Amino acid sequence: MSNVSYNFKDPIFEKNFLYRRLAKEHLLLQEIESDLIKIEVTDVRGPLKIPDTYYIHFYLKSITGINDDQSPKYGDHHIVELHLPLKYPMESPRIYMKTEIWHPNIKWEGKFKGRICGNTKEYGKGYDLTQLVFRIAEILQFKNYHAKNYFNYRRHKWFRKSQCACFCTRSSPLNLNRPPG
Repeated sequence: MSNVSYNFKDPIFEKNFLYRRLAKEHLLLQEIESDLIKIEVTDVRGPLKIPDTYYIHFYLKSITGINDDQSPKYGDHHIVELHLPLKYPMESPRIYMKTEIWHPNIKWEGKFKGRICGNTKEYGKGYDLTQLVFRIAEILQFKNYHAKNYFNYRRHKWFRKSQCACFCTRSSPLNLNRPPG
């Protein structure tokens, strides 16, 4: 993502809280420097063309399926679409996987295919998007797993049975230091 700056004295920012918030979130996302996370702007909003939709590319090892013998299949490039609705931050960001992933907290069929159960209800109110990106990385690594809020019983059962020992080792493929907040 190329670095941009914003003139927060622009009258549009004075009148529109949402644009000011989206611009500040965009600046925070620009600060993520990692070989494992790349951010792509896919849509913008308003006359200042402030990003409201991103593709977050994660270059880390994660489970994309299981084989007939119940051993995991792996992938190392995962794409998440992150969209900020018009009522953000009062309305949660929408986060969807765009690439295959095998995780009980990610819906992989039906109307909401790819939806990530990231417990994002409070994001935007008390947390910023950088923290959400780090949480998604933890979900992809099975470091953040919601045992009571799963979308797929078969995946939940497989995960609980295997304890993800084949994947979730004590050393993580990605150790992110969370920003203060």
